[in-house]
Amino acid sequence: MTRQDRMEKILREAAQVLKQEFEWQPILFASAAIEKIIGKSFHAQDIDLLVPNQIQKQQSELIRLFSNAGFSYEEGVVPTFVKEGIVVELSNLEQWVKKCQWSLADMTKDETGVQYQVLGREDLIKLYQVLIEDPSRAERKKQFDQRKLSALLDSKAKNNNR
Repeated sequence: MTRQDRMEKILREAAQVLKQEFEWQPILFASAAIEKIIGKSFHAQDIDLLVPNQIQKQQSELIRLFSNAGFSYEEGVVPTFVKEGIVVELSNLEQWVKKCQWSLADMTKDETGVQYQVLGREDLIKLYQVLIEDPSRAERKKQFDQRKLSALLDSKAKNNNR
């Protein structure tokens, strides 16, 4: 099984935990979302999911539920879980919406069973514009962010020309 296949498997398992226990369809964002939107690999190193603050605050319940599903918990800035070497981070939806001024209007849904949503292209563009301007973000990360932003903008231009 390739790393990309493992990431998809782990994404579905994490989405299933959140859907079954909290009736929430998590929103995939960052590199893994870009890969789904434009179909180009950015060698995503982890799975970044957006969850409402009310879910993110239930850390002990999240640890219990994800542990029952075979994930291990890692201390981090956000609730972080690992399975088969794949890291899943649960970020605060409301904080990112406010920070990036997302509309959440052009999300796509997974059509193949376990439901999750993928943050839309316009909101991903806003995310990477914010990350590039963040003075506390490492320059190396900003360089990767710029490449991702350029790929998103190129993809948008190609779609507009059809």
